[in-house]
Amino acid sequence: MTIWSLCWRRALKAVHVSLSAIWLGAAVCLVLLALPGPRLVGEGIRGITYCMTLIDDFVIIPIATAVVVTGICYGIFTKWGFIRFDWVIVKWIGTLLFIGFGAFFLGPWIDSMDRLARASGAIAFEDPLFFAARQKVILWGAIQTVALCGLVFVSIYKPWGRREDVTPTR
Repeated sequence: MTIWSLCWRRALKAVHVSLSAIWLGAAVCLVLLALPGPRLVGEGIRGITYCMTLIDDFVIIPIATAVVVTGICYGIFTKWGFIRFDWVIVKWIGTLLFIGFGAFFLGPWIDSMDRLARASGAIAFEDPLFFAARQKVILWGAIQTVALCGLVFVSIYKPWGRREDVTPTR
């Protein structure tokens, strides 16, 4: 295994951290956009749900994918590996769970809100399906955002050391 030079490792770290920050910021934006209640009028509801769909489809999905790609590079080209440290394993499990939850739950709920807002317009808030999807996006989006913050803290503090049963492959 080739370990990248310090310059390349720093560049990889900068890209990985920047992408993670964008993912976290976009997650916060989605929750905040879902918060405005029935006081929105006219096309305001449609505009909010359209923005949420754009953020999900064109920011979160590609950025989360890029975070995984840079994480794979970290695993291959740095000393951290994939399973040498418990904190790295926690980050991998969390990242993949968040991507799966977003793909199978949060994304479809956001798409449902957008579809219902397009069909109903200003009266979307009266639709129980819209209300339920919105409540799920707010609750579970907030939980996932806080959990993403937890992964950031794990990255910074690296709370668990090297796994004893794993030997370096160099």
